[in-house]
Amino acid sequence: MSVFERFMMGLIFAAALPIALFNVGWKFCEYFYNGDYLVICALSGLILGIIADILFLRKILLNAYSAGTVLPIFIYAFYLICFLLCFRKFPIFILIPGLFAGIYEGRKLFHFKANSYESGYRIERVSQLSSAGMAISCIISAFFVYLEFDKTVDFIRRLFNTPDLIIEQWIVLISIILASTVLIFIQYWITRKAALLAYGKEERK
Repeated sequence: MSVFERFMMGLIFAAALPIALFNVGWKFCEYFYNGDYLVICALSGLILGIIADILFLRKILLNAYSAGTVLPIFIYAFYLICFLLCFRKFPIFILIPGLFAGIYEGRKLFHFKANSYESGYRIERVSQLSSAGMAISCIISAFFVYLEFDKTVDFIRRLFNTPDLIIEQWIVLISIILASTVLIFIQYWITRKAALLAYGKEERK
């Protein structure tokens, strides 16, 4: 495993625990202490996650490609949720977890020297999985858009500097459907392309 590959696997696997514990500490403080010790609780969770990474990171990297199926899917879902919560109305950022999913699957197939049939099947499956994740994200983003419809319209008016622009709900709905369809296909293509390049199949054609 090259230095760059170790960095990528560390970024994918090692970052999940500190981020998760940071959020746990944040929510714990909000729920039990009404946010009085928010910074302390959040940073405590982050530090615990970093310590756990320091202790177990080598083992994680050595077994990154032997993690089975459940753990990578769980980590992908975790990052998808994080990006969705950060960019609620902009599912375009969900392309990033899908990209990393493709890279991971491609390198995993490369290291296990998968044959053409197996690699094709698994790359197709991970591409479909990331597309499904994008579709779910688009639906949830649409919910947030309509939940805060007035704020969304105001944002669009400020973005295009058109304070008198009239935006009907059906226009927003059609725009969401079209944009979501495009994003789903882009996600499929990006994940598949990343997996093929990481596997090395593109170079052998």
